[in-house]
Amino acid sequence: MQNRQTYSVAVVYTIVYTKPPPEIHNMYLMMILLYLLKERRWKVMASGGTLLLLSLGLVFLLRPTFVGEYFSSNAGGNLLAYETATLPTLLSLQTGQLWIRLIGIGLLPLVVAGWFWLHTRLSMLVLIDLTLLLSVISMPFGWSYDFVVLLLPLTHLIFWLVQQETAVSQIERRAVFGLLILLYLAYYAQRVYTPSELYFFWIPPFFLLLYLWAYGRAASIKSNSSAPPASV
Repeated sequence: MQNRQTYSVAVVYTIVYTKPPPEIHNMYLMMILLYLLKERRWKVMASGGTLLLLSLGLVFLLRPTFVGEYFSSNAGGNLLAYETATLPTLLSLQTGQLWIRLIGIGLLPLVVAGWFWLHTRLSMLVLIDLTLLLSVISMPFGWSYDFVVLLLPLTHLIFWLVQQETAVSQIERRAVFGLLILLYLAYYAQRVYTPSELYFFWIPPFFLLLYLWAYGRAASIKSNSSAPPASV
């Protein structure tokens, strides 16, 4: 389990440094930091901080004017005013309340409290997956191509469905894979025909519901074991 948790941390560190928008990483990066502090993984934290500093140094070396250009490019507009592919954006437009788009920031204390309550009950992998899904659902602004980070929980979902000790029935597997194919076709059709990113808001909640179902089914199938579904 320790090796699997270390692998999960390494995988998410890789995602963080190759997919940098902070609005996506706020929740599950905090989850990882809490885990590292609890396990006293000082070397992992030091290496992560070093990689971050090296990445920032490389950016400034290649483009010293990056910070000024970034702020000047956004000075004339409000990112929260865009119609982006997020559930808070939809709720904000429906209610006329701009503050709703910042709901993800308000959820951070709940994420910390949830970690103290659940870290002994769920594997690190599941906690990372859940906070990643919540981060994407509640991010204040973002685009549909940011949903590529959902490949991590999707991979674990498929693993639970097919591994021998938690495999569901063939009918259930076919139904899930059929839903995933329909999801892709719907995504492709929306990419061609819909005029706004807003219409992609439903994809992360769909993944969250599917993930919770898969985890629940795998846990019930493995009920004779003392451990929940394993991480990859």
